[in-house]
Amino acid sequence: SLLLYTSLMKTFKLILKSLISNNSCIEGGRKKPWYFAAIMLFLSMVFAILPLFVQSLNTHGDDVFKTYTYGADVATLQFTEKLNNDGLKMYVKTSEGGTKFISCEDESGNATNVDFHHDYEGKNDFNIFYRTEISDEILNECLGDSKVSTIVIFQEKMFMLITNINDGQTIKSLIFENVAKYLDEGRCINDLLSESTDPTEKLNQTFANWKLFIKDAYKFSRLTIMWKTCALMGGINLGITLFMGLMVWVLTRGKNNPYRLFNLWETQKMAWWAAITPSLLALALGFLIPRFANILFPMLIGIRVMWLSMKSLRPDGSGYAEAE
Repeated sequence: SLLLYTSLMKTFKLILKSLISNNSCIEGGRKKPWYFAAIMLFLSMVFAILPLFVQSLNTHGDDVFKTYTYGADVATLQFTEKLNNDGLKMYVKTSEGGTKFISCEDESGNATNVDFHHDYEGKNDFNIFYRTEISDEILNECLGDSKVSTIVIFQEKMFMLITNINDGQTIKSLIFENVAKYLDEGRCINDLLSESTDPTEKLNQTFANWKLFIKDAYKFSRLTIMWKTCALMGGINLGITLFMGLMVWVLTRGKNNPYRLFNLWETQKMAWWAAITPSLLALALGFLIPRFANILFPMLIGIRVMWLSMKSLRPDGSGYAEAE
């Protein structure tokens, strides 16, 4: 028991030293059990993608409306009033196959399309459509020249394009896949209309309801994008780390290189030990500089391993051997 405790404490101290010591990374990779390197590699991959994970998790469909409405508040209010005035009901249904979808029906229960156009000072500034069928041709017809803010709702999909009314430049474009996945069956868009008699309060409450609907409708796409992004970046980070281990092995293959005794498995474990510091730096900097979160770890692991190679694995035999 005492020997195990002593051994663990020595390994723990070596791990702490490896955060800044290249020689400790080499020592750990060569002489410590493989599972320590594997644990450090796993933690490094988690730390490196955590900022990206949090960013994706906190991205919502209604984020574009955080500071400005772009006319969507008035448009959604009038669109919802149109549904009620025309005797239409737009709500979440479940198909015979168990798939939830958004249906729009007239008073007879027949599926129907809906067209809504909002004008501001004589200029069309917002369109909302519902279509019972989906195709690229129908979508392109609804979007037009993509200069006007548009929401297109299909049974299982939704598109939202928000533009600047002055110059028609795109501000945000989102695709809502499996739009009804996380919406409750029976949830009715007609009910998003506020019952307040005060015009301003009615406008604000209705738009708040619409933003919640947009947020829930985007949930499937948000989670899908999050996992795909994290899996892609995790794969890239892992591949670069494995490549760094290979590079250390290649750089020590010289005929007279004193480190030629290192095998490929050992150099891989050295790179895994060396990865923990870049991952912690990527974790901290990823939250401070979110836009660079996806490139921080690849850049930092490259710098760390190259620094390790140049400082501790010099061909003249100094460095690691000398320190030992």
